[in-house]
Amino acid sequence: MNTNKKKKNGITIGTSLILVTFVLLCLVAFSVLSFASANADYTKSTQTAEHTKDYYAAVSIAETRIADLIESRETNPEALHFTVPINDTQNLSVTLQADATDDNEPVYTIIEYKTITTNNPQDTTTIREDGGLLF
Repeated sequence: MNTNKKKKNGITIGTSLILVTFVLLCLVAFSVLSFASANADYTKSTQTAEHTKDYYAAVSIAETRIADLIESRETNPEALHFTVPINDTQNLSVTLQADATDDNEPVYTIIEYKTITTNNPQDTTTIREDGGLLF
């Protein structure tokens, strides 16, 4: 009897095909996860940029209103507190304090300058066409 039989190698073409398929599936899975992560980052950064733009627009209006109060030398406590809408759910609240000096000129101190979140999107201060505020 002929005992010389061909011995097969441990790795065949089928095993390498399975390995290549597994590597390809891993690459596809990681690329999908990378795309989803990049898309989420883009969406969040767009929202942050929009909020920042709205905030600084409200700050600009508030600073103009503060300048108008200083120029008019207003000392009425009700006029020294106002809010400026940032977006549908947030307002910028500003409170000033007028202190008299030796020559009776008011000196203004900013007591409050903060963002307030409202639960009601309709509860915002209206801005007139000339840039003034309606309370």
